[in-house]
Amino acid sequence: MGRVVSIVAFCLVLAACGSQSSSTAALAIDTVVLDTPCLSVEGLVLPDNYIAADVSPAENQCWFVTQLDGAADVTVIAGELWKSSGGNSFDDFVGFMEMGLSQGQEPDLLPLRLLNTGASGRELPILNRQEIDGPNRATIFTHESDRRDGFQAMSAVVDFDTDRDADTTVIFMWGLVTDTNLELFPELINSMELKTDFDPN
Repeated sequence: MGRVVSIVAFCLVLAACGSQSSSTAALAIDTVVLDTPCLSVEGLVLPDNYIAADVSPAENQCWFVTQLDGAADVTVIAGELWKSSGGNSFDDFVGFMEMGLSQGQEPDLLPLRLLNTGASGRELPILNRQEIDGPNRATIFTHESDRRDGFQAMSAVVDFDTDRDADTTVIFMWGLVTDTNLELFPELINSMELKTDFDPN
């Protein structure tokens, strides 16, 4: 299993999450419409004062974040593209995530490095498991969080219906549980489309 190198471009500045990319530019948005080498996202309406951002430090990486402007630590949702290098299936990726939570390790997404305190070793109890069948298949775990002490978080594996090859390409996502994120998290999952001509190698 390895990280995919390509871009998911929510093309906005996200200084609070440490993005130093000069290629990103602030935009005024009511509706997010993405058209990038990796993903298309159409029809996703962000809540008031929320932004979406590409936080990839280079054009060959694939990280994204949404958040309430200036409040990343308590409103953040982030994602990163992963690809199986050993033939792992979607169910395998879900199993890896579930096992990690049982060992105190939330998804190690690079866009969240500033929030990541590392594995605690204590079990992070799973409070709810939600399955999404389509348009994208996903498993969402709601669980206790170590990134924000006393908070709950959502971690997800998102799969896309593609015919590219036998390798599985997924998005790992993580977000804090808030009233807004409980709606935005699955809406974002259902709005994403992995481009069929995207080459993650």
